[in-house]
Amino acid sequence: MNAPRRIRQWHDGTRLVYEAGQFDKWRVTFYYADGRRTSPTDVDFFRYFLSLQDNKAVWQVIREIGNQIDRTTEFGDVEIHTLRGTEEEEKWFSAYAAALISEERKAKTRLGKKIKLVGACQALCENMDVQEAANWSKGREWRQVDQEYQRCMRLYGEA
Repeated sequence: MNAPRRIRQWHDGTRLVYEAGQFDKWRVTFYYADGRRTSPTDVDFFRYFLSLQDNKAVWQVIREIGNQIDRTTEFGDVEIHTLRGTEEEEKWFSAYAAALISEERKAKTRLGKKIKLVGACQALCENMDVQEAANWSKGREWRQVDQEYQRCMRLYGEA
């Protein structure tokens, strides 16, 4: 996959694509009509989600998206809900869904989407600093991250 693979396009010309990244072929990137492009990081996602100022409702949307995704999920199979129905929210939640799918597609992953869901739970439900939540799983043994995922789901609902 050398050329970007379009996931979704909006009326303003913004395209959401998968493209080759530093680690795999599943980097999620926005291409804008003016030629700019950006690949949101977990910190970017968490900051945006917190800006919506309804952490519980945002976590519910993320859980609903996460529940639809496994190793075989295609983006078109995922139903994206938003809080207020704005196109901006739709873009961010769509990009997050695509990022969860890309985590599931990584070769030899034991955790898949759980890594991103743990960070979202920590930032939204436990008020952990977004930088800390985005990096919490780095360098940890997969079992420890899985235990944290199980704890988050027990406390804040399944995803």
